[in-house]
Amino acid sequence: MHDEKVEQVLSNEKGDQAVVIGGDQNEHQVSVELLIDETYDFYAFANLPQANQTYLEGLVQGKTFDIKQTVATIDAKSYNSGTIANGPYFPMSSYKYSVKVQSNNPSLEIPLIRLLGKVEVEITNSTDLGTLIVNGLTLNKFRTTGPIYLLPYDEAENEGTKNLLKEDMESSYVPLFPKLEDDEEEDFAPVTLITEENPASIEKGKTGTFWSYVNETNFMTIETGLNNLQVTVDIDDRDDSPKDTNFDFIRRNDWLKIPLLLSDVSTTIEFNMERMPIGGVPATITIPEGLTIPQATFWTQEHGGDITITYNLNSISSLQPGAQILHYNTGDSFEGNEQHPFTSAVLESNDNDLLISTEAHPLPTNNTYAQWLDTSAKAFDLSSNENGASGSFTVTAQELSGNAEARIRLTLVIEGKDANGKDQKVVVPYTIIIKNKKSNDWETTTGGN
Repeated sequence: MHDEKVEQVLSNEKGDQAVVIGGDQNEHQVSVELLIDETYDFYAFANLPQANQTYLEGLVQGKTFDIKQTVATIDAKSYNSGTIANGPYFPMSSYKYSVKVQSNNPSLEIPLIRLLGKVEVEITNSTDLGTLIVNGLTLNKFRTTGPIYLLPYDEAENEGTKNLLKEDMESSYVPLFPKLEDDEEEDFAPVTLITEENPASIEKGKTGTFWSYVNETNFMTIETGLNNLQVTVDIDDRDDSPKDTNFDFIRRNDWLKIPLLLSDVSTTIEFNMERMPIGGVPATITIPEGLTIPQATFWTQEHGGDITITYNLNSISSLQPGAQILHYNTGDSFEGNEQHPFTSAVLESNDNDLLISTEAHPLPTNNTYAQWLDTSAKAFDLSSNENGASGSFTVTAQELSGNAEARIRLTLVIEGKDANGKDQKVVVPYTIIIKNKKSNDWETTTGGN
């Protein structure tokens, strides 16, 4: 693009050789000759639906480029085979990249963005009842008809924000859709991942993963009848009411990962900070037994400081009274093939360096406090209480004026006797999320890429 007109159209045929064959990034190269000291706008497209053929044929030199071009909602189900070796290939588009051509900038990388999102549900069987049979798994409700913008929606609105390249999910990132014409319709429908005709089994202590590609959707619209994405799971003799995920939108190219835990354990996770935040998630979060979303989120504000995280075992119905959380003490022995012999808390992600190293509470750099894990595991030093039903650890939040997020995987190992008096261990995983947000921009969602 040059002066808002199409300057040149470069075509790269499907099936040509990628820059790195078999690499994680499917990169292709094209070349063009341009004038030095002139500024050009670059866009990229790939695998567009046939419905856009007329539009593509209209991209000729001298024609005005329409940033508000639309495309019909993609049939997401057709991409669920798990492989795209033989298609269908994901439709993609890009943001605008403006460059003043100079002799010292001979190349430009343009990331392509899929027009579809992906939702992945993980169900962990932490009961003491053997193999779990899942008879149904449904996600409510996703956009199935109606136009979407061919370019990323904020590019189509000429906002220049590049929201889809950002990982934190603020409410201002909610997807925008073109205004419906008189002959256009918009509809929403559930996405079914497991049916009674084809149930899934999950062994004790194992996790089953189920996924689907979906269309970008704003769940807070009137048409869905929902305020956020809900998950419904059908398991014999278990609560099958819909579970709120706190994801109130999904954008194209997002990858939402939703953990579900089925356990006989009730726990409480407490956060204590010198200056507690105003508003946000409560500092004490109880996760009941049954089917739950095993996450506890704590919001700081822009100030930093120590955060003590305490976890308490309230009850476990599959074991006799007196069950305790099993903590590791220096010198304790364990079998090398046992994945979780003791309780651990491991730093999984640390966006924007939210957690920092201090002399009192150093950021873990190895698995010193969880030696049964991989040596790269950043395990925290856990303190256990005398009653054996609780423990704690401390992290330090950095003073930040913008968004940041850290995730900690807390794996409780509970030891006790079953109804027959036999020794049993129950392993229960939780995710602890610590977020930082400027106090003057507090309204956010809890979604994630």
